[in-house]
Order: sequence, then structure tokens, then C-alpha cells
Amino acid sequence: MYQKIFKKYGRDNCKKAYELSYAGKSYTEIGQNHLNGTWIARQVTSMVDAYEEYMKEYSIIEQEIKEKYRLDKHKMEECVRVVSDMVNNMSFNEKKFATLFTGEHRTLQQNFTRVCVAWLEQLAEQKMLGRYDLRNQDSVDLGEAFVKCIAERARYLSHV
Repeated sequence: MYQKIFKKYGRDNCKKAYELSYAGKSYTEIGQNHLNGTWIARQVTSMVDAYEEYMKEYSIIEQEIKEKYRLDKHKMEECVRVVSDMVNNMSFNEKKFATLFTGEHRTLQQNFTRVCVAWLEQLAEQKMLGRYDLRNQDSVDLGEAFVKCIAERARYLSHV
């Protein structure tokens, strides 16, 4: 509904009417004094209502985006915990894991490689910032060497 009103009166005018109504201005005053004197109160009412409808819809969409981000962030944090627990187990066999992962879909393998590259880049950055100690010295050294080695080659992995 609001799209039709926006098309007729202009979204900016509807927004202005909405803001002025919340500032305590009457619809008659808004139409006569603030919107070039061209609209009557009934038209201003529909403009304000349309903008309120737009804001409600926008707010719902914004909430959905925030919720999706919160869920995605929660999923990533959970994944990090699972991987941390997995590699913290003394019986974890990284070669067996790598072999098993070769059985996954090729696109998933490519996406996992992106994660591994990002991890090595993060390690190189930690080395540069001095945020490491003897427990992860070899990892940050490997990350640094990896980044230097592929500096000439694009790190982009295609999406096919």
C-alpha cells in the first residue's frame, strides 16, 4: 500500500510529514506550511500512515537481518567450539580427518579451503602483531610463510 502513496506523493514528502506529525504539528499545518501548501489534511494523513507502514515493514526486515546475523554468529561460535574440542582430543588424527573430508562434496572442499586460507592469513597477522608464544610458534611461522609464498598469486578461490 505504501508504495502507491510514495509514488503519488514522494517518499521524502511522506517522511517529512511523518516526522512533523511526531513533532506535534497538525496534519493541516503540515500540508499548508511544510509541504508547499499543496496537500490537505486527509492527504497528509495517508502520507503519514504510508510512512508508518513502511517503517514497520523496514523494522521487521531489519529485525530479521539482525536475527539471521545473530544465528549465523551463534552457529560459527558453536562450530569453533566443536572444532576446538575435536583438535584438543589427544586421539584426534588430522590426517584421517583430511582424508575423510576428501569424500565431501567438491564445493564444500573449496569452501573449507577458504576457511583454511583465512586461518593461515590470521596466523600471519598474529605473528606480525606479536600475538603468539611457544605454544603456537610453528603455526604462526607457517601462516607467515604461506602468506609470503602465495603473495604473488591471488588468494581468491573461485565459486563454481
